[in-house]
Amino acid sequence: MAIDYNQNYLVEEILALKADDLKDPDVFERLSNTIMGDPQYESEFSDNLRVKNHLEKLSLELKRDQNNFGLYDKCLALINHLIFLRLPISSKEELMEIARTKMARAISSGVDFVERLQMYFDFHVISREDFYSLSRELLKNIKNNQEEIGRQKISVDGGEIRPTLANWLIDYDNFSDINKPRRTELDRASFINSSANVRSLSVENKKILLKVLEIYDLFKYPANQEGGLIKTVTPQHVLPTTLGALSGLGSVNKVQAQPVKIYSNEEIYRLYQGDPAEQQQIDDRLEQIKSTTQNNSAKIIDQLYLLVSKRSVDARLEGTDVLASLQLLATNNKLVDILKEDHRFYDLFDQYLASQSQTEEANHFHFSPASPAYLQRFLAWVLMDKMKLSEHNAARFGLKLANILKRNGNSNYTNIAYFDMGAGEFRWKR
Repeated sequence: MAIDYNQNYLVEEILALKADDLKDPDVFERLSNTIMGDPQYESEFSDNLRVKNHLEKLSLELKRDQNNFGLYDKCLALINHLIFLRLPISSKEELMEIARTKMARAISSGVDFVERLQMYFDFHVISREDFYSLSRELLKNIKNNQEEIGRQKISVDGGEIRPTLANWLIDYDNFSDINKPRRTELDRASFINSSANVRSLSVENKKILLKVLEIYDLFKYPANQEGGLIKTVTPQHVLPTTLGALSGLGSVNKVQAQPVKIYSNEEIYRLYQGDPAEQQQIDDRLEQIKSTTQNNSAKIIDQLYLLVSKRSVDARLEGTDVLASLQLLATNNKLVDILKEDHRFYDLFDQYLASQSQTEEANHFHFSPASPAYLQRFLAWVLMDKMKLSEHNAARFGLKLANILKRNGNSNYTNIAYFDMGAGEFRWKR
């Protein structure tokens, strides 16, 4: 049977590839299209990690043969894409390496670098001192970045120099008032629109440079980011007094934070997977429901309603049905609008909000029932209030559903839960 090279590889097919397979242009093109070409193609965190590790192994084999250097470079591009777009920054060293050598390339690849920084800060920063120390180190690495933005030399301090990221920052500081307590979006726009050096840049390079300036100002003036790019710079387990200091809301006494264990990607993934036996039960029940309902979403929704409309759900007898039904609806892309399109669930959740004396939130819900915030609240209510799951297990399963939704093109729902490095558990995003 002929291979359809327009079809994406499955993860297991990629993991079965050998270095020699990549020398076939059709195979490499199909691999490249799978990883980079289709914006709808999204693997889970664990799959991306496994693919990245496998490609790194293959790239080392290609590097040993000088005849494969071109292919080696192409393979590195795929690995960088996975690192930049599909995996979190896992260590301080990796963060500084990106700031020093890959920041412009990451931004040009479509990476929301501020969001990636936010994720790192959420997991790793535990005190005010950590925040300012990390900000200073990031600033130092950014100011030493030798990536070039544009091709023409720029005029700085009377000389013609390379258009490196570091030199662009010198030009920006010369143009703007470096002694201002805080530089704003207007200052950055003024530089981009008025600097003689910037005029030679393409529109795309101007966008990259503007994003670089935003990040530069963020860490040059870390105490003055009022509602700035990083709105919450510490994980949610830190004391509120520390959060106030880091948000520029006032000074506090030094907080003696407990050391936080830094979990590896593999450890986080194992926690994310949960008990394999329990997951197998969910998968088996999912297939049974799929078969008995002929995967009819309306019937699955009816069955789910009968379960969650009860006063409580017996986690042992009915919990697996609830989890399997939610997972099926997410897969069928019917979970997102369940509160908006099914009046039974709308009324049920509305009654719950009213019972909690949350009148204002109920009013917001009436206007925007399909909001990611209310899907999160709905899932937390079903999984924790009804099924009595712990927040860790509820948020962990919620994150699995979010990853399924993301693969279906619903990227707005990916931030409903996160891994709390301090607690070593998954938490709902507040």
